[in-house]
Amino acid sequence: MRRPPALALAALAVFVALLVLMAAGLWRTSAPLSPAAGAASLPEQPVVRLDAPGMPWSLGALRGEVTVLHVWASWCGVCRTEHPLLLSLAREQGLPLHGLNYKDAPAEALAWLGQAGSPYRTVSA
Repeated sequence: MRRPPALALAALAVFVALLVLMAAGLWRTSAPLSPAAGAASLPEQPVVRLDAPGMPWSLGALRGEVTVLHVWASWCGVCRTEHPLLLSLAREQGLPLHGLNYKDAPAEALAWLGQAGSPYRTVSA
């Protein structure tokens, strides 16, 4: 009978160790997240609204409201991919969405939303 090579045994040992680590991670208990955990840390300072320049607004205004704060950019490929889904959720399901634009020129952000449609109740940067 042939003995398996040492390299094959080492690879099998590493594979089994990874399986054990992944299984331990799946069964690890963690404290449940509070739904309001993120809202408590929203800043009260005013942000620049792209959809209503000059109108004061802060992210803290979302506190106590069930909503989604979506961080997006016109140059972000993933944002462009998920945009039709956000439009559908906002229009058909009434999901309250607020957009926070990331590192875009305001004109570019607004031009892209004008072309693709805006699912957001407010758009800020």
